Order: sequence, then structure tokens, then C-alpha cells
Amino acid sequence: MKKKIQIVVFVLILAFSFGVVSACDNNAAPTDTASVATARTAVENAVFSAVAQAALNTEAAAREHVEDIVSTVVAGMNVTTVVTGVFTAAVAQTASVAGSNGSFVFTVVISSGTATDTTASKTLMITRTPYVTDSNAAVATARTAIESAVFSAVSQSNINTRTAADAHVEAVIATAVYGLGVTTAVGGVFAAAIAATESAAGVDGSYIFTVAISRGAATDVTDAITLTIIHTPYAPRPGMPQNVKATSGSEQLFLYWSAPASDGGSAIIAFEVSYDNGSTWTTVSNTAGRAAITGLLNDIPYTLSIRAVNANGSGAEVTVTATPRNTVSLPVLLYHRIFTANRPPVDDYELSAAEFRSDLEYLVANGYTTVTAYQLAKWVSGEGGLPARPIILTFDDGDICNYTITFPLLQEFNLGKTSFLVGNWVGRLGYINVNQIWTMATSGLVEFGSHSWDLHTWGGGTGWGHMLMAPGETVEQYSIRILNDVTRMNQFFTTLENATDGLGINRRTLAYPYGRHNTGITSGILTGAGYNAIFTSISGLNTFRVGEPAGLMYIQRINRNPGPTQAFMSRHGI
Repeated sequence: MKKKIQIVVFVLILAFSFGVVSACDNNAAPTDTASVATARTAVENAVFSAVAQAALNTEAAAREHVEDIVSTVVAGMNVTTVVTGVFTAAVAQTASVAGSNGSFVFTVVISSGTATDTTASKTLMITRTPYVTDSNAAVATARTAIESAVFSAVSQSNINTRTAADAHVEAVIATAVYGLGVTTAVGGVFAAAIAATESAAGVDGSYIFTVAISRGAATDVTDAITLTIIHTPYAPRPGMPQNVKATSGSEQLFLYWSAPASDGGSAIIAFEVSYDNGSTWTTVSNTAGRAAITGLLNDIPYTLSIRAVNANGSGAEVTVTATPRNTVSLPVLLYHRIFTANRPPVDDYELSAAEFRSDLEYLVANGYTTVTAYQLAKWVSGEGGLPARPIILTFDDGDICNYTITFPLLQEFNLGKTSFLVGNWVGRLGYINVNQIWTMATSGLVEFGSHSWDLHTWGGGTGWGHMLMAPGETVEQYSIRILNDVTRMNQFFTTLENATDGLGINRRTLAYPYGRHNTGITSGILTGAGYNAIFTSISGLNTFRVGEPAGLMYIQRINRNPGPTQAFMSRHGI
């Protein structure tokens, strides 16, 4: 009758972790006595295979062998283990000495926080090396040794190919027949294990094999032996990170994301990023948010992958592609008033709501992403990223349509804008008020900049009211007039910042009223006053470079006059 040896042991899938975990210290946060009790049961039911005297005959080696098994058994249980015991060396057999087996009789102290327990005594047998001279006797001894060896059950995550199963079995055989001078050959039938899923229980695999043994002319074949391969149990992992996007900086990329819809029933402990097709993963954060990947080459596309990790391991990954760069072409569109009435526009500064919607549809369809003046300035300074096809939508004056018409459309398309306010007009009839500014600023879609406090007039009580130097006005007088207006606007911005907690308010960007200014003088005054991005009404596309902030002091804008979207965008190279 064929003899079938089948040993089933406790196998646990090693949970994904970060850093190096020692053989017997899972280095995890304390839990409770339940973890200690579970770990004790697992250790006491584990198989501590007998080993040959030639392979293992020192106390240090015996302890290390036991610690390796214990570490695997308690992986993921949040416990610390310490192995202690008494070692007896094996004595090899000789022609005149029968030899004797050795042993390592040990216990394992298990702790988690303040909870602690000690296992019952376990014994690791260390078999003596036999002394055999006759070939037939050597083969017979080898067969007995192999059929008596412990071929421990293994996990699907460790061994699920015929090659891996062969290697495992051959390593056990080599220990069992050490010193007998025999040759062995393994052959059998392999069945892979099927991992459990959320909807399927999973199936154990097996490797049913025999071993052909020979020494000289003497040969023999063992009975069939079964190596059981335990299927991987289902362990829920996190879902895919959401809202993943990448922006480009010079020699760096910025990755943004939010948390997965599901954490897999276990708290997310980290997010990992790879930019080499998954060969290397780097921990970037333990919360959803933002990561900078530096040390990259400009103008080379990179595919970034990000995944969430919980105690059960890493979840599905999301990939995005972006290219680091230090130069960007960025169009800026200029809008004033959007209307819904069934009438023609009154001038080149009015656009119907239908045309504005068409513009947004065009931008989305052609891969454009709206950015703000703040984002652009951060990119130029080397501190932030830009999307692949950035564009800025600007609205001058603060007309009420900013809130009643354009804001709902921007929300629908998840696009943003920069709105330049004339501070002294806020709250007037036909213009947005502070409450409406708060709603838009805190939405994350609208940035508010300056269109001056009260310099958007052709005249006034003093006879002059815009940012062009008045006839007869000295540079000193002009500078005082501009700075007084800046001071008043900054006071108003302080009020807005207090209301919005700073969200959406950019006191460092300005659009010239009417586009009028004195070249080389006005921008110098505004730079000294703290502005870092100034928009003109000169038509044209812009090219910006990292490290060249001067390019931000003369940003060109294309006025969106009435007409079909496709024709307008094509005419201006957008």
C-alpha cells in the first residue's frame, strides 16, 4: 500500500509593511490579549521540522531556525516574540559509534503592549548524520529518511509554480539524505492553488511526487508524497486612490490624489508611488494629498503609479502620465460680461451664455485644464506644477454674471477662473457682493485678484482715474497715487481673507484697468508693492520659464469677442 504523507500547518500571509521587520518582532502598535492568545495557538500548532546534524548543530543556528518559523506564523498579529530554550547537539554516526539525535527544546514568550503569555514547550529534533558504506543500504536509508521527512504545507503566495515546488522539495530532500552519497530525482504532478476572492472561497493546491534514489547500481523509488499548497485567504485591500492627477515642474512632477472609496475594512496606513513601471515603490504619505517626485529629466514623459496600503497589503494602482518641463506655453482668455437674454451682444466685451458654455466644452474636449495666477507664479518659482495643457480664464470688473451665470457653469465643468475685482464697485447694483465672493472663493474654483480699488475710470473728481500717468504728473506723484490705491485694495482684501480664511484671495495679482499703464514704470511700482503677476489687455499667447519671474509682469490676454467657439479658438492657436 502506498503511503501518503500530508502535513498541514498554519500558514499566514505576511502582511505588507514598511521598513525592515526583524525575524521575531513585528514592530507594530500594541493591541490586546486576544492577539497574544491567537499568536500562542498559532505557534503551538506550527510544524518545526526536524533537521540534519550537518545542517544545524549549534544553539545559535537552532534558535535562528525556530525564530524564522515563529516570525512567519505570527506575521500581521501585532505581537513581539522571544525564543528561549535548551540545546543538545547531535552526534554523527561513525563505523564504531551509533550516534545520537540532538534537540532544541524551547518556549516562546509572546507580548503585545502589556499583555504577555508563554507557549507550551516545543521540540525541534536534530537528526544525527548516519554512517553508511554499502550502496544498497545507503539507498534504503535514504528512502526511509525521505519518506519520514517533513514536507511542510506552504502558502500559495510563496509557492505556486512547479519550479518553486521542486525547489522546496529538493531542499528538504538534500537535508534528509545528507552524507549518504546518493543521487535523487524528483518527479510528480503539480496543481496550483487558487487564491480566495471576495466571491470565491479559494482552492488548495498540491504537489504529489516520488523521489528516485540511486547510488552506483543500487536504485529505489519512494512512495508518493504530497506537499500541500494552502490557498491565500481573502484579505480585503484598499480601493484605488481617487481624483489622481499629475502636474509638471522643472525636473519634478507633482502628484495629487484623494482617498479611495473603500479602505478594505482596515485603516489605510500609507500611499506608495512608482515612476518606473512598478519596479520600485516609495512611501510618500500616510494621508491623501500631494507628493513631489524630484530628480527627473525635463521633457521626458513619466508614468506615475499610486496605490493605497492597509494592514492586508497594497490595493489596486492608478497611473497617470506627465512630463517635467521648465518652459510652458499658456493662453489667457479675457471675459467681461456673459448674458442670457435673447439678443445680440452690445459690444466686443459681451458673450452669450451659450457661447461661454461652448468654450468650456471645447476646453474640456481638447484636454485643457484651468489654472490660476497663483499656480502659475508658484510654477515659475519652481515650487509647484502645471498640467499638460494649462489655460487661465480671466474675468474683469466683477459683473454680477460672475456669480449668476459663469459660476454655475464652471461648477458643472469643474473648471476655474481668475476674477479681477474693482474694489469700490463690489456690492453696487449689477456687481457681485461680499457674500457672493465668499461662496465662489471657498469653492476652490475661483481666484480673486485686483483690478484696482478705484482706478477703473476715465475721469473723476480729480480729472484722472486710471493707471496711465496723467499729463503733467511726475513719477513721484504717479507712484503715490498708485500706491494709495494699492493700500486701499489691500485693506479690502484683508476683509475678504478674514471671511474666507484666505481661500481664493490673491492680493499679489492684478489686471490693469483698461489695460492702460506706463511701460517700465507701473510694473516697477507694483512689483515693489508685492505683486508677482500682472495681466495686460495686449492680445497674444504667453511663454513662461521656471526661474524667470519677470515674464509674469506682462501677461498677455486674448479678449473673447462674440462668435463661434471653434473659429475663435482656431484663430488664436488654442
